[in-house]
Amino acid sequence: MTNREKFIQEIQKQLEVNPYFLSEAATAYFEELSKGKASMGGMTESGEKVLTWMLENEKTHSNMFSAKTIGEGLFTSSRMVSGAMRKLVTDGYVEKTGQNPVSYSLTDTARSWKN
Repeated sequence: MTNREKFIQEIQKQLEVNPYFLSEAATAYFEELSKGKASMGGMTESGEKVLTWMLENEKTHSNMFSAKTIGEGLFTSSRMVSGAMRKLVTDGYVEKTGQNPVSYSLTDTARSWKN
């Protein structure tokens, strides 16, 4: 279970005990977050470019990407890609699947991102 999933689970328990635990706006945001439709700080421009490129090239790369491959595909540095990836992983759009070298794959949240 990821930290995000643990967080959502704990807040859901609190809301069952005390439905007024959060303000109305915070409750609405939490519902979006728990459904995977909200991110902690919004999608960055770099994140959007990376995610769009990954979605367009998922089949070509068998849903296994490196920062270098994405950087080459976007004609940008792997360093920029790595920064964007950290947020995409945190927000649940991308999953880190390898260690050496680091590789990434799209999640179902990413596939339903524009829908």
